[in-house]
Amino acid sequence: MKEGDISENKVLQAGDVLVINEARSISVVGEVNSPATFRSGESVRVLQVLANAQGFTQKADLAEARVYSPDGTMRPVDIEALWEKGDQSQNIELFPGDILVIPEKKPETVLLAGAIEQPRLLDIAGIEERDILRIVTLSGPTKMADLRRVTIYRQENPITVDVKAMMDEGQLADNIDVEPGDIVMVPEKETLYVLGAVGVQGKFPWEPDLTALDVVARSGGLSETANTEEVHILRPDPEAKKWQHIVVSIGDYKKGIPPDEAILEPADIVYVPPKKPKKSLMEQLRDLLWIGATMRLFR
Repeated sequence: MKEGDISENKVLQAGDVLVINEARSISVVGEVNSPATFRSGESVRVLQVLANAQGFTQKADLAEARVYSPDGTMRPVDIEALWEKGDQSQNIELFPGDILVIPEKKPETVLLAGAIEQPRLLDIAGIEERDILRIVTLSGPTKMADLRRVTIYRQENPITVDVKAMMDEGQLADNIDVEPGDIVMVPEKETLYVLGAVGVQGKFPWEPDLTALDVVARSGGLSETANTEEVHILRPDPEAKKWQHIVVSIGDYKKGIPPDEAILEPADIVYVPPKKPKKSLMEQLRDLLWIGATMRLFR
């Protein structure tokens, strides 16, 4: 590059490690308390390097440490196994020119949404007690929060828990831990939610005898891509500890097809999917919940 060869000016991407080796030196960088360099022609062990670097920070991802060598090779080293379990096989030799890189832990985020004071992405990496009761309590549920129907959207298996019973009656059997990637939805009392191929997504007041067609009409009608034959009603069920999944048709008056008269309940999510979805139902719903929470559609 100094000679004008622009082809060597590589594009860096997130997660890349740029290593500039120092001849005859061994270095440790990243999430250590004091980055250190050994200017020696001899090899040293990982533990000796860490001692000189005064240990590692709380953000260190010890299981993902890497050793980069001058010849372009990379060796993984599991410092977590070495440090916590005494696995001496991970106390490998470092040679002149090597650089030990200890990266920062990736965020372990949980999305908090719905009737809470602080809807946000919460990094639970440094939180030891991450049970749903503490997470919801710390997020500040509003006065209108329906704590009986708190739902944790996790992969393909949503879990509904009764946080109110935990608070009022000490029923902690269902006080499960949240996990990275979870979406915690605290619904609002006397409210339901409409998502998908409709005019306006968000929350709407619940009323007795309300149907899926009623709330679709109130949300501004359907988009051109809407699948009216498979509208999903997703209903938190704290007694069953999961959700009920009801599929209805909202009909087509142009073709003389009447709608199904499915009566909605508070906290229901009415999801109108596109005609040709490219993802599973749960993947679609998770995407919309993320978007809805970040755009404050549920506040």
